[in-house]
Order: sequence, then structure tokens, then C-alpha cells
Amino acid sequence: MSDFKLNANQAEAVNAIEGVNVVIAGPGSGKTRVLVERFVNMLMKGISQKDILNLTFTNAAATEMVQRVGLMNAEQVFRTFHSFALDLLKRERRFVPFELCDTVIPVRGEDYQLLFELVDIYRSSGITNFRTLQGKLSEWKRSNIEPEQAMQESVGAEYYYALAYEDYERKSRERGWLDFDSLMRETVKLLEGNEDVRERNKRKYISVDECQDTDVTQFRMLQLLYGGNIFVVGDENQLIYEWRSAQPGNLSNFERVFPGARKIYLGQNYRSSKKLVGFFKDILPVDNGLASHMITENSDGEDPVLMQYLDTDWEVRDVLDKAAKDPENSVIIARTNRQLFDVQRLATGKNMKYKNLGKKDYWEQNEVKALLNLAKDVTQHQPASQGLRDIITEHNLYNRYRNSGDPMNSDPIENMNNVVKLAASKNMSMAEFLVYVRKLTYARKSRKEKDLTLATVHQAKGREWDHVYVIGAEQGVMPHKNGELDEEKRIFFVACSRAAKSLHVSWSGPKTMFLEGHEYEIHQPENLELFEEGGGNDVRQ
Repeated sequence: MSDFKLNANQAEAVNAIEGVNVVIAGPGSGKTRVLVERFVNMLMKGISQKDILNLTFTNAAATEMVQRVGLMNAEQVFRTFHSFALDLLKRERRFVPFELCDTVIPVRGEDYQLLFELVDIYRSSGITNFRTLQGKLSEWKRSNIEPEQAMQESVGAEYYYALAYEDYERKSRERGWLDFDSLMRETVKLLEGNEDVRERNKRKYISVDECQDTDVTQFRMLQLLYGGNIFVVGDENQLIYEWRSAQPGNLSNFERVFPGARKIYLGQNYRSSKKLVGFFKDILPVDNGLASHMITENSDGEDPVLMQYLDTDWEVRDVLDKAAKDPENSVIIARTNRQLFDVQRLATGKNMKYKNLGKKDYWEQNEVKALLNLAKDVTQHQPASQGLRDIITEHNLYNRYRNSGDPMNSDPIENMNNVVKLAASKNMSMAEFLVYVRKLTYARKSRKEKDLTLATVHQAKGREWDHVYVIGAEQGVMPHKNGELDEEKRIFFVACSRAAKSLHVSWSGPKTMFLEGHEYEIHQPENLELFEEGGGNDVRQ
């Protein structure tokens, strides 16, 4: 066990071995430590590792727990849902009603190739984007809906997605592989339909991290594996994957499925200052009993800074300047990747290095790469901004890439326009601008821990930084115009609660409804003439 003393609630959770236990764990409350200490406690009580299964959602979370435990074969105990399902199907493949390939899962992008094939087949029926198709199929699978049911319940354009779903499943089976969502669904079907397989794979002691994020299929798998004792950790306030079919009721109604549940609250925040914890309580989305337990013994710290800006560029530039004072311990958090593209573009203009937690980088977008590649073949001494405009027109790039992005995360036309805008601000020739971009791209590839971090809220979840800058806290963005309001509240809460020492929340449009009643400042730029109606340092509500 750790030399660090557990608080009373943590100790209660660590010793909650038998029966059904639900732990509501607030931000910074040490839930990972509790899961690890509880596992060690179980071993000390003589419980065999083979009877224990600890499930989580990401490889990073599972790996962290394995490293903290430091015992051989701990990776067989701390598993992701998908890795456990994959191993189970490999062991029990003879009971699967169709032949599985050696790997079980697709390799070399076979699933993407199949999606592209289906987009070509159904293009005339309105299916034009493989990511949209992939998302729809995933939604059905995570909700445990078979193709036949999808076809029966779908109307209008959605019916063609259901037809594509049926084709996708049939062709996947012909090739003998299961994508990640099918992996979970087939595991549940096997456990439901074969009592011997179910009994062989039950675990006497199950624990689940981030239980609020479980979807229908994952929660059903827990029911089928349940061997008498289950321990789940989570917080409805941090459920931000409802769009990925996570079910809000899985945690809040846990005792209905597993009667006799004992509830334990982990509310002491070891991460954040007193003033920040007070702010988190004010914006807490769900009254699940956690608020009264949210305390900290940390120092008072600084009040959160809530700031309105003239426009997005002013907002991002000022936030970048502030974050540059301690980049290693700072993060800029946005609702969407699309917002982060603005940050990346302006950071590039300031010669600032950054590391992006996500896979999407502004300079790696297809339309941006295409524009810059075409720029290599035109007259190099002309002004870069004019040359880029001409390329966009001559090659019809707007129409070519108009529908290629995810509307919530990327706008290809806006991305190309921002390249032109950057070129105009630099007043360079085409040759100079291409060299400039190449140097920046090369510099960014050697990302170091001391560089500023950029992340969407979903990428930042489960992490912490001393200084957190939440941008775009405005109506239509956070909450997002396409989002569900309750989940948007939780997204805002998760973004803010990553902060340990300081929190800066900013916007340039209409202030988010989630800050109603909170005082805020209006940013005063150096050049006051940029304000149409003046400005100042007044404080408003």
C-alpha cells in the first residue's frame, strides 16, 4: 500500500471489496489511486488475480494502473473493454457462428476500405462522407441494434444508411473480422447465447473506471460477467460521451440493475485551489449528492478569470500570450478541433511551439496540404496571398473540399481562407511563404514536454494542468448549437475542472449561459480604436 494516507472516504472505498459498490468521484479526488490501492488490498486479503477484472476505456488509463501496481501480469487484470472482448473471442472463437480471421480485428485499414466502397455504392442515395457513415453504424452497434432492426425503424435518407449497415456487416463476416464496435456486440451475443462460455468468463470481482461512459453494449457485458461483487467509479457530471451512445442512467440507476448498492462519495479535491473548487461547485451540472462533499485543503489560490474579447483573433492572441509565460504547465482547451485550428494558425504566426493532444493538426488537413502542394508549381516571386487565392479559384478547391469535413470540427473553406489570411499578414512572396511554413512544420514535429498543450475537452478529460485556458465559451459553441444541453453543461464543467492553480475562461460572441450571474471583464486591447463603441476595464454580469 502507499505511504500517503488515505482520507476516510478513500479508505472506505479501498476496503469495499464485497458486494455492490458505487463510488461517485469528483475531479481531482484520487480515483485512480483508489482503484490501484483497492486491488493491492484484495491481493493482501488472499484474493487471486484470476478472479479480478478491472475495466477501463483507454489503453493509457489501463497502462497507468499497471505501472502504479508494478506487479507481474497486472496487465491481465487492468484491461480496456475492447482488449478483454478481443481476448475472449479469440479463446472462444469456436463458438462464434462464423469463421474469424487470425487477428479477429481488421488490419491495414480494411474497415476504412470497406467504408469507402460503401460510400461509392450509396453515393447516389445521399451517403457521401465515410465518417458520417462510420458514425451512424457505430451508433447502432453501441446501442445493440442489429441491421434488421435498423432497417425496420429507419425512414427517409436514414434507410439507406441501414442498408449500408447490412452490407457492411455481411462483408465484414465474409472477411472474418470485427471492427471495435462489432467486437463488443459479438462478445455480448456470445455471452448471452452460450451459458458455458458465460460461466467460464465470469469474474468474482469486477471494477469499472468511468462507469458513466458505458454504452448499452458495455453495460450489458458487465451484467453477463458479474460474479457476485462489482465496484464502479464515476461521476454523471463528467459524462461527455453521450454522442457516442454512453448512457446517463447506467451510473445514476446502477442500484436498479445491481440491487443493494452502497454509495461512497470521493469529493476531496487534491488538484485545485479553494477558489477554483468553489467555482466548480457553482457550475456543477448534476445534483447527484457530490456538491456537499466537494472540499479541498489546498490554498485559496486565484479567482477564475472570465473575459470577453472583441473577436476570436483577439481572444486567441491574448490567450497565447498569457499561456506563453508558462507553456509547460498550460493548456488551451476548446470545444472543437475547428477552434483549435485558429489557435494553431495564430501560434504559427507567433512562432510558438505547441503539442496537440489530438490527431488533427491544422497543417495536416487535406485541403490545406493540397493548397500548399499546388503552390509549389506556380510563380514563386508573386505575393503569396494573391497566388493562393488564384490557386483556390483555378482548381475549384472550395467545391472540391466543401463537404469533406466534419461540420462540428472542421470547415475546409475556412481552413483555406486562413492560409490566405496568414500569407497576407506576413506580406511574403510565394517562395518565402512556403519556406516559412516548411520551417514551422518541421519545428512542430519535435514536440517537447515544455511546449504548450492544445486539446479539445474530450482530449483533456482525465488530465490536469496548473493553468487552464478555456476558449470559445459562448452561445453556439459552448453550448454547441448542435449539442444536447445537458451534455454541453457537463462538457463545460469537465473543461474548467482540469485546472489546478488558475483558470481563464474567454469568449468573443454572446457569453455562454453556463456563466449566467458570474462577473466578467472586458478585454481592453492596446489599440482602443479597434472597438466600434469604445471599451474599458468595466466588470459586468
